[in-house]
Amino acid sequence: VNRGNAKRIIGRSSDALADFDEALKVLATCKRQSAGLQSDVAQTRSNRGNALLDLGHWTQAHKDFDTACEIYERLFETNPCRLSATLAHTRINRGIVCAEIGENVLALADFDQAVACLQGLIESGQSEMTPVLAHAGIMAGTVLNELGRGFDARGRIDAALALLEPLNSDNRKDIAPLIALACMINAKVCFRVEDPEGASICANRAISTYVRLVADGGEQFAGSLAHAQLIRAEVRQQAGDLPGAAADRQEGFDSLRRLMAAWEGESDIVIVFLQRITSAIQSLCSEPDGECSQLLGDLADGLQRVFNNPDAPEAILTTGHRCLDKLAPVLDSLAHSGADVSAFCNLTMNDPAR
Repeated sequence: VNRGNAKRIIGRSSDALADFDEALKVLATCKRQSAGLQSDVAQTRSNRGNALLDLGHWTQAHKDFDTACEIYERLFETNPCRLSATLAHTRINRGIVCAEIGENVLALADFDQAVACLQGLIESGQSEMTPVLAHAGIMAGTVLNELGRGFDARGRIDAALALLEPLNSDNRKDIAPLIALACMINAKVCFRVEDPEGASICANRAISTYVRLVADGGEQFAGSLAHAQLIRAEVRQQAGDLPGAAADRQEGFDSLRRLMAAWEGESDIVIVFLQRITSAIQSLCSEPDGECSQLLGDLADGLQRVFNNPDAPEAILTTGHRCLDKLAPVLDSLAHSGADVSAFCNLTMNDPAR
């Protein structure tokens, strides 16, 4: 299990998955099902769920987190003090998967339960759980935004930032990424509730924080930096700063293309690329130009590669179908404006999900 965790940390999630599978086989051979052994099974299932989530296997990850939660909830009844934090962590992970598969109400329930548990731990003196509480609040805000409850989402994320700001003064390496994530999500929330100034402030802070993290050797944050730049592009587009928006799109998409080539097999980067290019086309469709046509072609090519790949993970396939659904309503207006949508139309007709 420890070897699997070490492999996952350095990005070798497929190898980590094999280690977790092997560990679960060993645990299954143990005849004495003690509380300690059951806890080991739950922890290994949770670890395997994280690896599956990395690899884009959402449904399998959800099953592992579900099983881990069931075991921890059963053990919690006899040992709540020892298992409260572990159960909260596992509920956060299950909530993240629920959000990915579109079960936002269930995701919010998991995040809220984790928040309540973590607040109790902090009140009892375990202040080290504050970053975890903030993370749960950020994820709850993300789901609330998806549910159309933008102002509630903003309140949750602002509360998370209020928890993190005092810790950031110590230059803790675990705090800056959470602040950057909170600001990036808050930019999307502000954009939805029509607060362009707030969206711009949040996007700028997310970008500056990610730039610093990457410069300090955190190459793993390069994808998040590109994501934040593409969110700011939409904010600038809406505000009328067309040159600034175009520059952000250029830099953001160039970074994602580079990362997809360098990190082949990483589903997260492909998902962000497909999602953001779809959003960019939607923001440009009212006055399509050469850039919009280029992005439409890039999206069609990307989706064609996804659908032609028999080994494409569930996460990427699902994202591809969602992109098709989002762009379908604007295809006619794009075509009437002179954009070449033929490749996309052919792709829609040949979509294996239809």
